[in-house]
Amino acid sequence: MELLDNGVKQIIISIYDSLTGAEHQIADYFLNATGETDLSAKAVSQKLFVSMASLTRFAKKCGFSGYREFAYEYSVSSHPVVNTDQAMRSILHHYQRILSDAYHAMDKDVLQSVATAISHYKTIFLYGIGSSAAAVEEMRYRFMRLGINMIPMTDTQLMKMNQVNLKAGVLLIGVSISANQYVRRSIKIGKIQGATTVLITTNKDAITGDFLDYLVLIPTIGKIEIGNVISPVFPILLAIDVLYADSLIQSPERILNLQKTVNAGYREALGGVDGNK
Repeated sequence: MELLDNGVKQIIISIYDSLTGAEHQIADYFLNATGETDLSAKAVSQKLFVSMASLTRFAKKCGFSGYREFAYEYSVSSHPVVNTDQAMRSILHHYQRILSDAYHAMDKDVLQSVATAISHYKTIFLYGIGSSAAAVEEMRYRFMRLGINMIPMTDTQLMKMNQVNLKAGVLLIGVSISANQYVRRSIKIGKIQGATTVLITTNKDAITGDFLDYLVLIPTIGKIEIGNVISPVFPILLAIDVLYADSLIQSPERILNLQKTVNAGYREALGGVDGNK
């Protein structure tokens, strides 16, 4: 069973057109490699007559921190997972990688500023499409428990119709792993019309500073959105958790709102919705 579906090869294919001549040579090598191969930087550079620096640049273009990480992920994804134990180890390894990268990837000052904005704005729109839509709904639910109302927009038609409401006094938070074009367009329109804009994404080059007030960069492993094992919303949920915690730290009184919503849920679960104390 090819559980990982040659994920690194998919990444190489997705960026192939943006590579240079030497990088094309490296890409072709890894796309066509079969069987056991010595993936050490020295062995590959000698075989292809390219510098180790070229291997590093190629690995970074694929979304990895360096060639060593690229080679490891390539080796893992090239071997089919044949049992539950191997699948579990592989999945936990990737989650652990994201968690360990999160502390350095996410800017604490930016997160704190976004949490402050969330606490102060009365009208907050959340934009997300596809898998990011699930994260948007989770964010709305989490903050609702603190007494903060957010309006999710998870359909492109709704986003177009809602353009008239994007103005000064409005906070627009876009959520997208790869910075979806519809989310980017809505953020640009919102900024032009006076809204305060936030983008939660792995794509640091998604939008220029002229159209964005806050960029929340989240950790990822390569092109996580094309994978079929690791949930692409996981890094987004990490950012949401930090924003949620920051909101509680900045406004301790919201703990009372949280307790009220929790108690209300308990009363309903116990059949006490008729006003029983």
